[in-house]
Amino acid sequence: MGERVTLVGKRISRVGKRFSRSGNRISRVGNRISRAGNRVSRVGNRVSRVGKRISRAFGGIFIVRNEIT
Repeated sequence: MGERVTLVGKRISRVGKRFSRSGNRISRVGNRISRAGNRVSRVGNRVSRVGKRISRAFGGIFIVRNEIT
């Protein structure tokens, strides 16, 4: 049993090394994506703020129009 366990352990460690390498690459890409996502969300916040302002303005116009009709 002991030998078998060590063999399995060696194989696992080899696979683990390979995975850790790919994992590093994946995490790097993930960091880049998250950074881009942060930038997008920031822009989105700005857009939503502008959108709120516009919707308020349009809301006023619509209310006036409704009162007229």
